[in-house]
Amino acid sequence: KGMPIQATGAIDNCLNSFVDLFMHNETFRGGVRDGISMSPECLKDPSSFAACYEEELFKARALEVIRDHDVTSPLFFFYAFHLMHTPLQVHDSYLQKIDELVAAGGGEMISTQNRRLYSAMALYMD
Repeated sequence: KGMPIQATGAIDNCLNSFVDLFMHNETFRGGVRDGISMSPECLKDPSSFAACYEEELFKARALEVIRDHDVTSPLFFFYAFHLMHTPLQVHDSYLQKIDELVAAGGGEMISTQNRRLYSAMALYMD
């Protein structure tokens, strides 16, 4: 009671500010954008270009750290996905993949957009 609404996807629990996982669209309120997010692809249609998705950049960096690590010394690496909570956003290709998986399994299309987004986010994380 007395707390701001936290389950809408519009509020960050820590800063009470909007959080958006796509780095270039009309709702982004983050810091300085990098060259990728300012690319013509991201400016035109951020949800159809993987590099515009913040999680994609974190994933690429994590894989780079792992790939470039000297295997003769131990590596402790903790990667905490930003997924599986609001805002429900994922790259369009994963929405298509989830639809294809459901169809291939003989299932019915996912009934709500939020459930479809959540499923695609889990698929992306896997």
